[in-house]
Amino acid sequence: MLSLSWSPTYCAQSDRPDPTQCGLSKRFAFVVHGLWPQYERGFPSDCRVTGRFPTRAQVDDMLDVMPSPGLVRHEWRKHGTCSGLDPRAYFDTVRAAAAKVKTPADFMSADRERDVSPADVERAFIDANPGMKPSGIAVQCRDGDMQEVRVCLTKDLAFRPCADVDRRLPRLARLGAGLRSPLMDHDATAAMRLHRPDVIEIWEESVPPAERVVEGSPTFRTAVHYEAPDGRLITGVWEATEGSWKIAYDEWEWCRLRSGRCVVIPDDGEPVPLGPGDALVLEPGFTGVWSVLEPCSKDFVVMLPPPAEDEPDAA
Repeated sequence: MLSLSWSPTYCAQSDRPDPTQCGLSKRFAFVVHGLWPQYERGFPSDCRVTGRFPTRAQVDDMLDVMPSPGLVRHEWRKHGTCSGLDPRAYFDTVRAAAAKVKTPADFMSADRERDVSPADVERAFIDANPGMKPSGIAVQCRDGDMQEVRVCLTKDLAFRPCADVDRRLPRLARLGAGLRSPLMDHDATAAMRLHRPDVIEIWEESVPPAERVVEGSPTFRTAVHYEAPDGRLITGVWEATEGSWKIAYDEWEWCRLRSGRCVVIPDDGEPVPLGPGDALVLEPGFTGVWSVLEPCSKDFVVMLPPPAEDEPDAA
């Protein structure tokens, strides 16, 4: 699924918008949010199976369609790692998908604010893209502002329906203009040492990749409370239902269980039971099994490794 984000909404609503996307001279309209592998119901995320991260050059090369380095790295970590591709091939596919979906002329710029019907936005995209059907596109809004347009594609990037994405739409959405953002009220390069973000819990549902499931049919829900502009530091809440799955860490994670019962079983050690209030740290290189005995939730802080220096891509 290709997700296109309406940039003015992100810039206006984000607690700390990325200056690369929302600086004084930036007037982006639709930008690529991401390309997400999908099941017919739900999607995999954070697969951590490739052992590779995008190089600085690969990140910079995507900034014309995804104008935020943190977003590029986040999308690779959360979705690209589940694509079966290396970073270069994944981002090539993202670019090809973005080229496949033509943005209607009325939405090529964000020079004025207006009210639009999400159904009208959907119709404009369908008219501009032969072969696209109403069952293959959805418009998402947040607090009355248009946030995203999501388009369903096959692996060959052909338009297709997907009932899990197509859902009831709000009746009216504000189409914000790219004329104001919080960054316009201060120096975009100023260091902000203290953050108290407005926590609006937007939950995303996912499941572990099928090849990692050991027992049961576990499902996840994640709400990100804060993500640093470079995409490396992420905090939030995570929930899971009963089941067991293999885990492999390239990053650091601190977590504390809020509720439920879990057991973390290292490949080379003794099981570590967890109950409400228990905390642990997982470091890069850790492998094992996470087993949920009772539906659980945890607070987490994740720190991703720094991006790789530029290196030749594998042939």
